[in-house]
Amino acid sequence: MPTKDRWFYFIRQLPPGAGVIVTARGASMRPTIRSGEQVRVQRVLLSCVSRRQMAVYFSPVHRTLVIHRIIKINHFGKQITFQTKGDAVVRPDPWIVEEEDFIGIATEVKRGGRWIPLGRKKQFFPQISAYKFFDVLFTLFRRKEVCLGKALYYR
Repeated sequence: MPTKDRWFYFIRQLPPGAGVIVTARGASMRPTIRSGEQVRVQRVLLSCVSRRQMAVYFSPVHRTLVIHRIIKINHFGKQITFQTKGDAVVRPDPWIVEEEDFIGIATEVKRGGRWIPLGRKKQFFPQISAYKFFDVLFTLFRRKEVCLGKALYYR
């Protein structure tokens, strides 16, 4: 079992709501977070996280802190675990994050001298195939109807 460094234990001792600033390394979260950028991390309870937020946790595989997006949350009684994935990576991480490895969520990134909020990743057309997308688009133009914020689909 890899050992966690002193920073992990220091951050874990912070009360919920407190925060720290860390420097990101690597390209797995591009373009949302770039290597070398500062990221504000807020300490939160694991029960307060939701899908598409960016979790900060200790990875036993990499033996360091990782910032990746939450893609799935599992509830087993009182135990909560989740699976993550980097924005620039095709496949989900091959490990499950457990409560003892969780630190908090990334809330802001410093880019160009200003802090930019990191909300949930927006999905404009979630879980839609290219065929369905163009079918919807064709239907909209054929009927000459415009819909703001919603896709109309007529059969």
